[in-house]
Amino acid sequence: MNNRRRTAVLQYINEHRKVIFSELYLTFNVSPATMRRDLTALEEKGLIKRIHGGAEALSPDSESSAFPKIDRRITQCVTEKESIAHYALQLIQDGSSIILDASTTCLTLAQAIKNTKLHLTIITNYFEIANILLNADTIDMLFIGGYVRKGYSSTSGIIAEDNLMDMNADIGFIGVDGITPEKGLSNNQLDVIEWKKLIIKNSGVTYVLADHTKFQAAAILQIAPLSDIANVITDEKLSDKILDQFGEKKDKIIRL
Repeated sequence: MNNRRRTAVLQYINEHRKVIFSELYLTFNVSPATMRRDLTALEEKGLIKRIHGGAEALSPDSESSAFPKIDRRITQCVTEKESIAHYALQLIQDGSSIILDASTTCLTLAQAIKNTKLHLTIITNYFEIANILLNADTIDMLFIGGYVRKGYSSTSGIIAEDNLMDMNADIGFIGVDGITPEKGLSNNQLDVIEWKKLIIKNSGVTYVLADHTKFQAAAILQIAPLSDIANVITDEKLSDKILDQFGEKKDKIIRL
């Protein structure tokens, strides 16, 4: 319950940019002490800034490299993402149901899917994926509504999570911000953590699509251990040194 409320608080602060303390605890119908703990937790994770009498947003509108907007990420590691998407496409069977996360590599996979004749049901929260596959004759689509993440062309939050909660899929494809042997899968945005956990929970099998740059360090918030997913699919630029750090867990990583 705390995590869901804090996600909602973060969304509220990001939307309003700067809020006073009394507005927050009255809006969320909690005690001042509870709201103070929520703000402290969010600040400790680097997601907001506490100011005198309230709080102000740091993301997603900032241009910090820790929170790059999705339109900036589309132009990064393009060849690597195409290679990952091509491999992922071979994992999809005709007639399958697929969840595609709001990530640029999943977007590249959607573009590859469009060029096939596969009959699929696609579940997504990413407007760009919906636009690509909207008129594809062999695709049935379920678009998940919710809080619109400015600068990310996607939805998130409690409404999106509730919509996804009762859905199941054959395969889930997700993106992450960090992958390490110790922490597994991690991300920098609190408002998508529960969403990604639900994809893993509600998919028969889940693959992480991540280029080699995501292996440099853990992100702020843990999503799941590597044992919860089938494989991480990455590109050939992942070094032997980093791969060897995963020890027995490196069989979870498919390096192309």
